[in-house]
Amino acid sequence: MKILILLIFNLLIFNSLFAQIEDTTVYRVVQQMPIIIDCADANQNWQQQQACHNNKILNFSPKYPKNDSWRMRNNLNAKVIVYFIVEKDGAISNLKVVKGVDDILDAEALHWVREFVSTYQFRAGFQNGQFVRVGYNLPIQFRTR
Repeated sequence: MKILILLIFNLLIFNSLFAQIEDTTVYRVVQQMPIIIDCADANQNWQQQQACHNNKILNFSPKYPKNDSWRMRNNLNAKVIVYFIVEKDGAISNLKVVKGVDDILDAEALHWVREFVSTYQFRAGFQNGQFVRVGYNLPIQFRTR
């Protein structure tokens, strides 16, 4: 009898400890990728939502550029790739440049993303019936003529 009670007690403790372990996996692809909440209209199909999401990204312009000196360069055509994680609650974390050009453009790209995520909120990615963390690469193109 003591063994049975001890076994049940150990199972209860193990299950409660196991239940407290949170999934911190960062997914790259999920069933429903993160999307700007303004574009997550239930009356639209996935393609319409994605078009809205992409359009908001393409047409966004920060109100106050961090450093406008890059605009003085002639024939600039450069791309900075910024990585961030869309958390389970839609917040953004781990913002960093993964492919940079130079300090000025890298800083401007990070500034652009910070401004963007302060303007628009994300709905988290969804996988197997629950919200999950999703890593996101965002290329930012700089062009002058």
